[in-house]
Amino acid sequence: MKAILSGQAGVVVVQDGSTCWSRRVRDDQYNECRLEDIPFLFADCYDLMSVASTSPAQAFRVLENEWTHDRALQLVLILLDSDAHLRARNMAASGLEKLFSKETAQQFVLHRLYAYPLPKGADLIGALEFCARESCRIARDLLFTLRDDQQNIVAVREHWNRLSPELFSTSSEKSLLEQIAIEEGFFYGLSSSKSRLLGEMISQWVSNPRLRGFGNRKYIIEIWAKPFLSRPKEPTREQQLDLFKEGTQGN
Repeated sequence: MKAILSGQAGVVVVQDGSTCWSRRVRDDQYNECRLEDIPFLFADCYDLMSVASTSPAQAFRVLENEWTHDRALQLVLILLDSDAHLRARNMAASGLEKLFSKETAQQFVLHRLYAYPLPKGADLIGALEFCARESCRIARDLLFTLRDDQQNIVAVREHWNRLSPELFSTSSEKSLLEQIAIEEGFFYGLSSSKSRLLGEMISQWVSNPRLRGFGNRKYIIEIWAKPFLSRPKEPTREQQLDLFKEGTQGN
């Protein structure tokens, strides 16, 4: 038994031989469908994934997770959109707190928001105000961190864009590696001010099973990450307290 699903569409299709059943995230049960219906169920979705499932119930749980992740990302984008209706932004802020109670949803959103700098039209200040109004602590903290890391995000993205095409075996390999790097959190890891163990993280990235087909992966990742290995590390809370005590004693 295999399953095809999309968090964007909120649909999972389970196939067993020539028989298949579909279920939407809001449905209570599966309904039989035809093989020729599948392309229409997933029309215009680019997050299709195929999973080997032991049961329709297991496949549906995977769908619920993927739908939660995509929903969280869409709500964050609405919240940041200065052109979105005020009520829509308010509802987005309110809905995010529940979705972000799942750490995997936070991770999914962060990995994608850290892949590119915020566009000039993004209304981060307004988004923070909506979060404060709706008491959305988790979303507020995430956006504060995103704001503080924008300079790093710009630097990491620009350095990736400048990587020589000669490092890649084909013209499409860089695009494929970039997509994996976004999904696996490489951009987030390099850009995040919390990344104090970049050396260990890079070793983990190189051994990531999804990169086995990239023969030059170790060299590419090392070249990309090199400028950020020497980034000044933020002092720990204990170090900050020590510096504060030294300053007060000096006065």
